[in-house]
Amino acid sequence: MLTAYAKLIREKYTVIIISTLVLGILVGLLTSAPGLAIRKISTFLIVIMIGAMGITITFKSLGAAAKDWKSFILGLVLNFAFAPLLCWLLSLLFLSSHPELAIGLILIGVVPCAGMALVWASLLKGDVPLATVINGATMIVAPFLIFLRSLPAGSPQAP
Repeated sequence: MLTAYAKLIREKYTVIIISTLVLGILVGLLTSAPGLAIRKISTFLIVIMIGAMGITITFKSLGAAAKDWKSFILGLVLNFAFAPLLCWLLSLLFLSSHPELAIGLILIGVVPCAGMALVWASLLKGDVPLATVINGATMIVAPFLIFLRSLPAGSPQAP
C-alpha cells in the first residue's frame, strides 16, 4: 500500500506542486497570515512532499550509498562550498543594491534543505539513498561548522 502511494505521488508530483502553489497563493490572498491557516495541515503536506520520496529506500540501499565515498565527498563539497559560493556570487551580481535580499540568498546557499534535496533527487531520477546519506551527514556536520564559525577569531577554541 505504501509503495502504491509513493508511486502515485511520484507520478503526480508536478500536479501536486503546482496545485499547492496555487492553493498557497489563494490562501495568501484571503488572509493576512497564510501560515496560520496552513499550520493545521503542514505536517500532512510535509509527509506528502518528502515521505513519498523515501518510502522505497531500504537499509541495503543506504548501506550501498554510504560506501560510495567519491559521491559522498562530492555531495558534501557541493553543500558546504559550492552552494554558498554560488549564492554569494549571485548576490553580488544581482542583489548588490538590496542587502536584505542578498543575505537571504546567501542563507539559502549556506543552509542546505534536506527534505527538498531528496525530492529533487527523486524527480531528476537521481540516487535518492545517496542523497539521504549526504543529507544525514549534512545535518550532523552543519551545526558544528556553524558553531566553529561563530567563535571569535582570537578565542582559544577558534580554529
